[in-house]
Amino acid sequence: MAFTFTINGHTYTSDPANTGVPEAYRFIGYNYLTALGNLAVDLVAVATAAITNAETGAITISYAFDTATADVDPGAGVLRLNNATQNASTAIRADLLDRLGGDRTSILDTFDDSTSTVKGQIELIKRDDATKWLSFGVSAVATPAGYRNISVANVGFSAISPFISGDVILLRFTRTGDKGDTGADASVAVATHAAANKATPVDADEIPVADSAAAYGLKHILWSTIKTTLGFVTGILASSAGGTGNGFTKFTGPTTSEKTFTLPDANASLATLGANTFIGVQLATAQPAFLALAATQSNVTGDNTDYTITFTNVIFNQGGNFDGTSTFTASATGKHRFECIYALNGLHGGAFTQIDGRLVTTNETINWLFHSAGASTNGNSYISCEAFTHMNAGDVAVAKIVVLGSTKTVSIAATACRFSGNLEC
Repeated sequence: MAFTFTINGHTYTSDPANTGVPEAYRFIGYNYLTALGNLAVDLVAVATAAITNAETGAITISYAFDTATADVDPGAGVLRLNNATQNASTAIRADLLDRLGGDRTSILDTFDDSTSTVKGQIELIKRDDATKWLSFGVSAVATPAGYRNISVANVGFSAISPFISGDVILLRFTRTGDKGDTGADASVAVATHAAANKATPVDADEIPVADSAAAYGLKHILWSTIKTTLGFVTGILASSAGGTGNGFTKFTGPTTSEKTFTLPDANASLATLGANTFIGVQLATAQPAFLALAATQSNVTGDNTDYTITFTNVIFNQGGNFDGTSTFTASATGKHRFECIYALNGLHGGAFTQIDGRLVTTNETINWLFHSAGASTNGNSYISCEAFTHMNAGDVAVAKIVVLGSTKTVSIAATACRFSGNLEC
C-alpha cells in the first residue's frame, strides 16, 4: 500500500508511479537513499524550529489569537490587537490566563516596570511557523478587569497582518533596563560656551533653550523667532558713528556712556515698556488715524441746537476706525489726540451770544470753546480746536457744535470744516 506525507514543505511518497512528487522524494525506486537523506534534513529543520519556538524563555506566554479588535476581555487564553491591520496596532489585549489556563497576571503587570520610556520589547510569533511575527516596543500597561491593555508601537513585522483567528501565538517579552542616573551637566551648555562667536546672526540660526513647558527639555529657537517676538526691525542694533541713515536716537544708561541705535525707517519710533526698558523699534503705519472733511450742512444751529457734524469726504482712514460719517471708534485703549476746524456761515447780526465747539466721547465731553459770538461782518467764523484724551477700546468720539441766542440759520461750510484724530500711545 502506497503512502504519502508532507514535512517541512516537501512531499514524500512510497509510490514510484506518483509523478506529482520529484524523484528525490520517492522512497521506492532509484532515488531511495536520496529521499531518505532529504527526509533526515527536513526532520532536523522541524526539530530546530520546535526548539526555537518552544514555550520557554525569560518571559514567554502562549495564547490563541483572535482577529477581533474590541476593547473587551478577549476570553480565557486569548490575545487580540486593537487594529485589524495588525502591524498598525497600538494596543495588545492579553487575557490574564494563558492558553493552557495558567494565571499570568503578575507577569503581565511587570511589563511597564522599567523607568525607561520604552519599557521593553514584545514579539508575537506563530508557534508553528516562525516566519510569521510582529515586534512592538512597550510604553505602558492598563489594567481593566480580566485582561491587560498593553500600549505598544510596532518596530517590525513579517507581514502587515500575519495571523488569523485560532493561530497559536507565543508572546515573548524582553524588559528594558531602568533609566540611568543623570550624568554630569550640560554638554550643551559647555559646548555652547566653548564655541566660536558669530558676529552677525541670520534668520536660520538656532539657539538652544531649556523649555519650561516641557520639563525643561532641550529645544531650539530660531533667530528669526527671537526678532519677531522682541519686535526688532532689521538693522535696529546697527551702531551709527554719527547718526547716519534716516535718524538715530541716543540713550544714556546707568553709566555716562551713550548707546547709539539707527532707526531703519523715517516712520519708525522707539518702543519701550517703561522709562528704562527699551524693546525695539515699531513702525506707526498700523496706528489708527483719520482725516475727514465736511460737506455743506445748512441751518443746523443758532437756536441752541446741539448738532453732530458729519464728515463724509474721508481723506484717509488708517485702521478703519472712522465710520465715514461722524464717529471714531477706538480699537485699543490708549491716549488719543483730536483736532476739529470749525467753519461756520450765517453768523450775521448781533443776536448770537455764544459758539460752543465740543468733543463728545463715551467718557467725557470736552468743551473746546466758549465764545461770545456777537455780530460778524461777513457772517463767517473759522475756529481750530484740539484735545488730548484717554479712550478705552470700543469708546467713541464725535465733533459737535452749538450756537446760542438766535434762530437756526448757522451752517457748516464744506471742505474748510474738518475732523481728524489718531491713537498716540
